[in-house]
Amino acid sequence: MPKGDEVTTKFRVDISELKANISTANKEIKSANATFKEASSGMEDWESSTTGLEAKIKQMTSVLGSEKSKLESYKQQLVAITDAEAENGKRADELRVAYQQACDQFGKN
Repeated sequence: MPKGDEVTTKFRVDISELKANISTANKEIKSANATFKEASSGMEDWESSTTGLEAKIKQMTSVLGSEKSKLESYKQQLVAITDAEAENGKRADELRVAYQQACDQFGKN
């Protein structure tokens, strides 16, 4: 194909839901960390006390849940992008075939 005759395809993906989910998860992580810091602030050796360890386990469980939520959002976005790319690839192939048929029938000019 001569330069300037390239066919390009654009597609848009709405990532506003992804951004919102990631933002929410990050807020939950900050909250869990702040809660742990508050719970352990009065303890010098929180690692040695049952209460300190329980607070740390609660914090880590909350952070893990939030990170899993972020991962699930990323997976959903990946699926959406993959689907959009596949659909656009099919459409580009259809347009390429139609262009070739038109060229065969009417010539390139």
